[in-house]
Amino acid sequence: MIIFLERLAITRPGAPKMTYRMASQGSGVDSLLRDMRSIIEGVSIMKEIDSNMSKTEKLINILVIFIGVAMVAVGVALMFSEHEILATVFISVGSSLLASSVIMYLTSVYLNKHTTGQRLSEYWGLEEIYLQRSEITLDRECILSSAKKSLDMCAFGSHSMRNSPNIDKIVKDRVRLGLKIRMLVINPNSEYLKQRESEEGVAEGSIRKHIISLLSWVVKLKRIAPVTSHVSIKLYDALPLDYYQRVDDYLFIGPYQFKKPSRNTITLKYKAHTKGFEYYATCFDDLWDDPNFAELQSDEMLKKWK
Repeated sequence: MIIFLERLAITRPGAPKMTYRMASQGSGVDSLLRDMRSIIEGVSIMKEIDSNMSKTEKLINILVIFIGVAMVAVGVALMFSEHEILATVFISVGSSLLASSVIMYLTSVYLNKHTTGQRLSEYWGLEEIYLQRSEITLDRECILSSAKKSLDMCAFGSHSMRNSPNIDKIVKDRVRLGLKIRMLVINPNSEYLKQRESEEGVAEGSIRKHIISLLSWVVKLKRIAPVTSHVSIKLYDALPLDYYQRVDDYLFIGPYQFKKPSRNTITLKYKAHTKGFEYYATCFDDLWDDPNFAELQSDEMLKKWK
């Protein structure tokens, strides 16, 4: 008899590897019974079809499995009679159906994983995940160097960005060419800021110092902007928001975590015209447009911060 299903290994988490093979003609009833036990064990695994499969796929797969098992069982029963040719046909077809159901299952699992990844990229717009915020530096430099429309930020003092000679120069060059900047920053005198300093495990007043330095940086940017209103900053007095930075068609978003400096925190990158990008961009716009959330800092107000 042709070998119908040979050394097909199926594994699942927590389960031993199962190996299936169909015996060749003349191997005897004992061998066929062993094959039947292997097939039945395989069926018990295949019944645990991946939850991502649709109900229709599950029903079809289970139906094919039972038909295959039934045909192999009939074939084994016929081996005890004089109908060996008919037995061979039943076992062959049944084995083929079981093999098909295995392929259908594995293909479904692969396609569902592929579809999930594709949905994250194309629908939600998730393009990159950085384990640490400091890892976005080179990517951000590249995006900023060609920025034409806007730079939106929600952060504390943006110390690492401002102290990067390349990024500082790029931002100033872009501002001279008309880049518009909007910043949402926590008020340096906010009690929430003191709490954040404690949570991050840094010296009291250290983050405040970075924010004051940021405000001075904004004053410098306003001086070189074609229109001073192209660079604006608002201060809020509330629990710290997530880290947020949008440069034209890309944005970076990430949390602030307990006992972890901002630069060591995971950050996600989204691309424009996707659900994820629009969600975060809209959140920022809503906060920016809310007159009760943050106060716009005039040139005179900025100069008073020390």
